[in-house]
Amino acid sequence: MIKVAHLPGEKQVIDQGLAYTNQIFAQIGLQSLSYQSDVAWAFFEYLEQNVKYREVILTGVINMPASLTWKNTRTLVFRAPASEFDQWRPCFDIIRSSIKFNWEWFLQEAQGQRERAEIIRKVYDECRRIDQEIMQKGQINREEIMNDNYLVLTEQEEYVNPHTGDIELDTDAYKYRWTTPDGDRYYTNREDENPNHFLHQSGYKRTEIRKRSSE
Repeated sequence: MIKVAHLPGEKQVIDQGLAYTNQIFAQIGLQSLSYQSDVAWAFFEYLEQNVKYREVILTGVINMPASLTWKNTRTLVFRAPASEFDQWRPCFDIIRSSIKFNWEWFLQEAQGQRERAEIIRKVYDECRRIDQEIMQKGQINREEIMNDNYLVLTEQEEYVNPHTGDIELDTDAYKYRWTTPDGDRYYTNREDENPNHFLHQSGYKRTEIRKRSSE
C-alpha cells in the first residue's frame, strides 16, 4: 500500500446530490437518518504471476440508514505494469475525461430521488401515526382500568341515560336499571321485567352500562 487519502471535493459533489433527500428528513424530524457519504482513493502495488502491477482505486460510499443499506458510487479502477504505469496514465486520463453525461438520465435519477424521499416520508409519517395511536390507546386503557377499579371499590356502575345520553353513576347492586324522563328509577335483577307493564306507564327505558373505550 503506497498511499490512501480522502477526496473532499468528490464528497462535496455527492453531498450536493443527496441534499434534497436529506432536506426531507430534516422537515419530518429524522435528521439522524440522513444520507452520508465519503470518498477516498488508494494507490498500491502487488505481484501477479511474477509481474509487478501498480493500481489506483477510487470510490465513494453512501450510507443510507433509512433504507438499512449502503452503496458504492463513482468507482474507478485502473492498473498497468509498474514499469509502464506512467506511460499508460495519459491514456487512462483520456478515457476518464471522455465520459459523456446523459442529462436525461440525471433528470430521471433526480426525479427518482424525490419519489423515494416522498415514499420514505409517507412511511415514517405512518409509523409515527401508528406509534401515537398505540400510545393514546395505552393511555385510554390505563384510565379505563383505574376508573373500573374505582367503580368496583365504591360498588357503583356507569349508566347511559336513554333519554338524555348523559353518563350517570348509580349502584351496581342490581343487574338492570330503568328510568323515566323525570328521573324516576326502577331496579330489578330480572331481564324480562318491564316496569311499564305493571305500573301502567310508557316512559321507562332501560339504561345500558356505558361501553368501555377499550371494547
